[in-house]
Amino acid sequence: MGDHADDQQLRALRQRIETLERELQSLRAGGGQPCPANGGNGDKSFFGLFPPETAVCRRAEGDLCREESTARALLNATSDRALLIDSEGILLAMNVPAARAFGATPEELIGQQAFDLMPPELARTRRHRADEVLRSGQPMRFEDQREGRTLDNYLYPVLDGAGKAVALAIYVRDVTDQHRAERMLHEANERLQYIIDNTYDVIFTMDLEGNYTFANPAAETLTGYTRDELLKMNMRELAAPEYHHMLADRAAARARGENNLPQPFYFEIIRKDGRRVPVELTSAAVLHAGHIVAIQGIARDITERRRTEKAMRNSQRQLITVRDDERQRLARELHDSVGQGLIVLQLAMNSVLEGVTDCLPLKTASQLGDAARKCTDLIREIRGICHGLFPPTLDSLGLAAALRQLLEECRPHLKTVFRCRPDLESCRLEPAVEISLFRIAQEAVTNALRHSEARKLTVEFDRADGTLRLVIIDDGVGFDSRGAVGAGLGLNSMTQRAESIGGVLSLSSRRGATRIEVTLPEPPPCRQ
Repeated sequence: MGDHADDQQLRALRQRIETLERELQSLRAGGGQPCPANGGNGDKSFFGLFPPETAVCRRAEGDLCREESTARALLNATSDRALLIDSEGILLAMNVPAARAFGATPEELIGQQAFDLMPPELARTRRHRADEVLRSGQPMRFEDQREGRTLDNYLYPVLDGAGKAVALAIYVRDVTDQHRAERMLHEANERLQYIIDNTYDVIFTMDLEGNYTFANPAAETLTGYTRDELLKMNMRELAAPEYHHMLADRAAARARGENNLPQPFYFEIIRKDGRRVPVELTSAAVLHAGHIVAIQGIARDITERRRTEKAMRNSQRQLITVRDDERQRLARELHDSVGQGLIVLQLAMNSVLEGVTDCLPLKTASQLGDAARKCTDLIREIRGICHGLFPPTLDSLGLAAALRQLLEECRPHLKTVFRCRPDLESCRLEPAVEISLFRIAQEAVTNALRHSEARKLTVEFDRADGTLRLVIIDDGVGFDSRGAVGAGLGLNSMTQRAESIGGVLSLSSRRGATRIEVTLPEPPPCRQ
């Protein structure tokens, strides 16, 4: 058990009492007679043996009265019970909490036999312990239970000038609440330790240089190293080399007290057996007295997640491919069968009208003219449907040409700007990449026309640092990007298409600027 906040006061009080006792012994040896010495509150002190005739006595009486007043203040300043008994068990002094335990005041109890105030069995054990301390001259400490409370008892011998124990200073502290709090803390620590020891996630701490100072059992499973080995390692020894710079930057930022670092972040470690493992890491600073002294974190093996995500992307890609293939097939069927049939029918009707108009009744000629015009409208509509299902320009000329044509169709409604890197004008990407990027641009352009009230639309198609980038920007009213998913803007479809080709779609929107960007970290090579 740790020291109580009042321990220093109690030790000082015990030393003061021992000093007073030695002074009393000295006065007795000099022939002093008992005389009353009133305390600051008028009650009689148990320190009352002075020769009344002498100036020494008067000075001693004044000094001892002041000492007693100080001792009384110290005694009553603590919530612990404090009392002083002589070698026979007579109460010489006690504080208010001690007297309250007996249902009385200190003035009512001082001078009585302390053990007579206790139940017989308790008095017997207490007298035995008191005799042992008086005999040995050594302090004693023990705990016991009384009326459902746990009490911590301290017995200190008070020595005379010859070093003999002539009295006992007794302190009793109620530690019931302290024990309950300690027990609750212990149970909470046990639960926390169980979680730390049995979680599948790695829990660790390290110093500001990146040296591991703690690792739970899951760290052994993830890394292949024992905990003893890990505690001799630096994080750089685990991280794959290409991540060293990033980790060093984050560690330096943590040491500077930066708390806005992206969480979680991802990197790869190299196990003891040489296998690379992708991990997700969340970390936080450990503070002491307002200063960062260490880093703690939780790391998770995301191998299965990556595998699942890859499988989902493959499945998504296959679904999109099947859907696009079917749209392309339908477009060709409409164009080659229905569209061509309508053209033949239109030509036939026009031929009839041109050749035999004079021979036909006026009403019949008018009906044939209406039918021919209807064929023209249907042919135009079929071509529009075919273009919507699968743009022929994309199939024949590539993505850049298809994007340019898409913007040209918007020019009656708003100003358009198309920026394309020259080497991408004739570059042909994989069909799945081309159709996915085109569909994303098509959806973004449609949203701008329908919802944004934009006056200008810009599309950028670029390639830099091994990354393919498609950006669509409008100057419309914008929208809340946080609640846009599921709002009928096609963002789910655009995100799925980007992910299906290994890309990332990002969105930002405010009044006057909505920006949709797709990046492909490792785009496939161009084909001419």
